[in-house]
Amino acid sequence: MLTHLADEPVLWDQYDKAIVSFVVPSVLDMRERLHHDIEDLSTDSVLGESFRAMQTACCKFLEENQSPRSGYGSPYEARLHITLGELRAVFGIHIARIPCAYDLEVNPHLEGALPLDAD
Repeated sequence: MLTHLADEPVLWDQYDKAIVSFVVPSVLDMRERLHHDIEDLSTDSVLGESFRAMQTACCKFLEENQSPRSGYGSPYEARLHITLGELRAVFGIHIARIPCAYDLEVNPHLEGALPLDAD
């Protein structure tokens, strides 16, 4: 899953490049992949909890970014960036949590999604 997420630019591409034409399909892809992978996981495992939280974040993002028209314009773009930040925050927490629990390395593409170290 972490390898798959590293290929999703919605998690690491700069906000000024984040447009609906690639953000929404990327979130849809992640939601479907998570849905498929959750079926084989224990509900109380770290992986199961993390996948469910990430899937919920995808659903929330998609619900909050439905546009009655083309999906462009100031109010819609502002909402997109706010909800994209929220999605990235949830994913960042779980992208950090999974490697810690299973002694895995984080793909360099995903390092920007990780929470900042609070020294």
